[in-house]
Amino acid sequence: MKNTADKSYKCTIAIPVYKRTKFLTKVIQSIVTQQVENIEIIIVDDGSSHEVWEEVQTFAAKDIKVYRNQENRGTFANWNRCLQLSQGKYFKILCSDDFLEAGSLVKEMNFLESHLSAAFVSSMGITVDVHGNFIGTIADRLAPGVYKGPDAIKYLLKFYYNTGINVFNYPSGILFRKD
Repeated sequence: MKNTADKSYKCTIAIPVYKRTKFLTKVIQSIVTQQVENIEIIIVDDGSSHEVWEEVQTFAAKDIKVYRNQENRGTFANWNRCLQLSQGKYFKILCSDDFLEAGSLVKEMNFLESHLSAAFVSSMGITVDVHGNFIGTIADRLAPGVYKGPDAIKYLLKFYYNTGINVFNYPSGILFRKD
Protein backbone atom coordinates (compact mmCIF):
# COMPACT_ATOMS: atom_id res chain seq x y z
CA MET A 1 0.00 0.00 0.00
CA LYS A 2 1.29 3.46 -0.85
CA ASN A 3 -0.26 6.86 -0.29
CA THR A 4 0.75 9.87 -2.34
CA ALA A 5 1.52 13.28 -0.87
CA ASP A 6 -1.50 14.88 -2.55
CA LYS A 7 -3.83 12.34 -0.89
CA SER A 8 -5.77 11.75 -4.08
CA TYR A 9 -7.15 8.42 -3.00
CA LYS A 10 -8.12 5.77 -5.52
CA CYS A 11 -9.98 3.68 -2.96
CA THR A 12 -11.24 4.08 0.59
CA ILE A 13 -11.50 1.08 2.87
CA ALA A 14 -13.64 1.98 5.89
CA ILE A 15 -13.65 -0.18 9.00
CA PRO A 16 -16.63 0.49 11.26
CA VAL A 17 -15.93 -0.60 14.84
CA TYR A 18 -18.22 -1.16 17.79
CA LYS A 19 -16.94 -2.91 20.92
CA ARG A 20 -14.59 -5.15 18.92
CA THR A 21 -10.91 -4.69 18.15
CA LYS A 22 -9.69 -8.29 18.45
CA PHE A 23 -9.05 -8.69 14.70
CA LEU A 24 -8.18 -5.08 13.72
CA THR A 25 -4.48 -5.72 13.19
CA LYS A 26 -5.21 -8.66 10.88
CA VAL A 27 -7.95 -6.71 9.08
CA ILE A 28 -5.56 -3.82 8.41
CA GLN A 29 -2.78 -6.18 7.35
CA SER A 30 -5.13 -7.66 4.76
CA ILE A 31 -5.58 -4.15 3.34
CA VAL A 32 -1.97 -2.98 3.30
CA THR A 33 -0.82 -6.12 1.49
CA GLN A 34 -3.14 -5.43 -1.46
CA GLN A 35 -1.26 -4.42 -4.60
CA VAL A 36 -3.09 -1.10 -4.91
CA GLU A 37 -1.66 2.38 -4.55
CA ASN A 38 -3.40 5.32 -2.91
CA ILE A 39 -5.62 3.49 -0.45
CA GLU A 40 -7.27 5.54 2.25
CA ILE A 41 -7.96 3.52 5.40
CA ILE A 42 -10.39 4.92 7.93
CA ILE A 43 -11.69 3.46 11.17
CA VAL A 44 -14.88 4.86 12.67
CA ASP A 45 -15.63 3.80 16.23
CA ASP A 46 -19.34 3.93 16.96
CA GLY A 47 -19.26 5.15 20.56
CA SER A 48 -17.54 2.12 22.11
CA SER A 49 -15.97 2.15 25.56
CA HIS A 50 -12.94 4.27 26.39
CA GLU A 51 -10.73 1.16 26.25
CA VAL A 52 -11.85 0.30 22.72
CA TRP A 53 -11.33 3.91 21.59
CA GLU A 54 -7.81 3.94 23.07
CA GLU A 55 -6.94 0.81 21.09
CA VAL A 56 -8.43 2.26 17.88
CA GLN A 57 -6.32 5.39 18.31
CA THR A 58 -3.10 3.34 18.22
CA PHE A 59 -3.70 2.77 14.50
CA ALA A 60 -3.57 6.52 13.75
CA ALA A 61 0.23 6.36 13.85
CA LYS A 62 0.13 3.94 10.90
CA ASP A 63 -1.25 6.43 8.33
CA ILE A 64 -4.81 5.39 9.18
CA LYS A 65 -7.49 7.96 9.86
CA VAL A 66 -9.47 7.30 13.02
CA TYR A 67 -12.77 8.89 13.97
CA ARG A 68 -15.18 8.43 16.84
CA ASN A 69 -18.89 8.91 17.20
CA GLN A 70 -19.38 10.33 20.68
CA GLU A 71 -22.46 8.15 21.11
CA ASN A 72 -23.54 4.92 19.49
CA ARG A 73 -25.41 5.69 16.26
CA GLY A 74 -26.09 2.13 15.18
CA THR A 75 -24.72 0.04 12.35
CA PHE A 76 -26.19 1.78 9.32
CA ALA A 77 -25.65 5.31 10.60
CA ASN A 78 -22.02 4.43 11.28
CA TRP A 79 -21.65 2.99 7.78
CA ASN A 80 -23.10 6.21 6.37
CA ARG A 81 -20.59 8.20 8.41
CA CYS A 82 -17.81 6.05 6.94
CA LEU A 83 -19.07 6.90 3.47
CA GLN A 84 -19.31 10.63 4.28
CA LEU A 85 -15.71 10.67 5.54
CA SER A 86 -14.31 8.73 2.59
CA GLN A 87 -12.36 10.47 -0.17
CA GLY A 88 -11.66 7.62 -2.58
CA LYS A 89 -13.12 7.06 -6.03
CA TYR A 90 -14.09 3.58 -4.84
CA PHE A 91 -15.47 2.65 -1.43
CA LYS A 92 -15.60 -0.56 0.60
CA ILE A 93 -16.91 -1.26 4.10
CA LEU A 94 -14.62 -3.86 5.67
CA CYS A 95 -16.19 -5.15 8.85
CA SER A 96 -13.88 -5.36 11.86
CA ASP A 97 -13.77 -9.15 11.73
CA ASP A 98 -13.43 -9.59 7.94
CA PHE A 99 -10.30 -9.83 5.83
CA LEU A 100 -9.50 -9.15 2.19
CA GLU A 101 -8.23 -12.07 0.16
CA ALA A 102 -4.79 -11.34 -1.36
CA GLY A 103 -5.20 -9.57 -4.69
CA SER A 104 -8.97 -9.22 -4.39
CA LEU A 105 -9.09 -5.43 -4.30
CA VAL A 106 -7.13 -4.93 -7.51
CA LYS A 107 -9.41 -7.42 -9.30
CA GLU A 108 -12.51 -5.57 -8.11
CA MET A 109 -11.07 -2.17 -9.08
CA ASN A 110 -10.00 -3.45 -12.49
CA PHE A 111 -13.52 -4.74 -13.08
CA LEU A 112 -15.02 -1.34 -12.28
CA GLU A 113 -12.41 0.40 -14.42
CA SER A 114 -13.32 -1.79 -17.40
CA HIS A 115 -17.09 -1.54 -16.82
CA LEU A 116 -17.66 2.18 -16.43
CA SER A 117 -21.43 1.88 -16.14
CA ALA A 118 -21.20 -0.56 -13.21
CA ALA A 119 -22.07 0.95 -9.83
CA PHE A 120 -20.52 -1.86 -7.79
CA VAL A 121 -18.97 -5.29 -7.91
CA SER A 122 -19.88 -8.11 -5.52
CA SER A 123 -17.54 -11.03 -4.99
CA MET A 124 -17.98 -14.45 -3.47
CA GLY A 125 -17.07 -14.69 0.20
CA ILE A 126 -15.60 -17.39 2.37
CA THR A 127 -16.80 -17.95 5.92
CA VAL A 128 -14.48 -19.30 8.58
CA ASP A 129 -14.79 -20.07 12.27
CA VAL A 130 -12.89 -18.22 15.02
CA HIS A 131 -9.88 -20.46 14.36
CA GLY A 132 -9.82 -19.70 10.63
CA ASN A 133 -11.24 -23.07 9.57
CA PHE A 134 -13.33 -23.08 6.40
CA ILE A 135 -17.09 -23.21 6.97
CA GLY A 136 -18.51 -22.40 3.55
CA THR A 137 -19.06 -19.80 0.88
CA ILE A 138 -21.54 -16.97 0.46
CA ALA A 139 -22.69 -15.01 -2.60
CA ASP A 140 -21.79 -17.92 -4.84
CA ARG A 141 -25.21 -18.48 -6.46
CA LEU A 142 -25.10 -15.78 -9.13
CA ALA A 143 -23.34 -16.53 -12.40
CA PRO A 144 -20.40 -14.18 -13.07
CA GLY A 145 -21.26 -11.38 -15.42
CA VAL A 146 -22.63 -7.91 -15.81
CA TYR A 147 -26.30 -7.49 -14.96
CA LYS A 148 -27.86 -4.34 -16.39
CA GLY A 149 -30.59 -2.00 -15.20
CA PRO A 150 -34.18 -2.93 -14.37
CA ASP A 151 -33.78 -6.47 -15.70
CA ALA A 152 -31.02 -7.09 -13.18
CA ILE A 153 -33.15 -5.81 -10.32
CA LYS A 154 -36.10 -7.99 -11.38
CA TYR A 155 -33.87 -11.04 -11.71
CA LEU A 156 -32.19 -10.54 -8.35
CA LEU A 157 -35.43 -9.90 -6.50
CA LYS A 158 -37.07 -12.92 -8.13
CA PHE A 159 -34.07 -15.07 -7.19
CA TYR A 160 -34.28 -13.88 -3.58
CA TYR A 161 -38.04 -14.40 -3.49
CA ASN A 162 -37.76 -17.96 -4.83
CA THR A 163 -34.74 -19.08 -2.80
CA GLY A 164 -34.48 -16.77 0.21
CA ILE A 165 -30.81 -16.36 -0.68
CA ASN A 166 -29.15 -12.97 -0.98
CA VAL A 167 -26.93 -13.18 -4.06
CA PHE A 168 -24.68 -10.37 -2.87
CA ASN A 169 -21.85 -10.72 -0.44
CA TYR A 170 -21.78 -9.07 2.96
CA PRO A 171 -20.60 -5.43 2.82
CA SER A 172 -16.96 -6.52 2.96
CA GLY A 173 -17.36 -8.31 -0.38
CA ILE A 174 -18.71 -5.31 -2.28
CA LEU A 175 -16.73 -2.46 -3.82
CA PHE A 176 -18.77 0.62 -4.78
CA ARG A 177 -18.05 3.34 -7.29
CA LYS A 178 -18.72 6.65 -5.54
CA ASP A 179 -19.48 8.87 -8.56
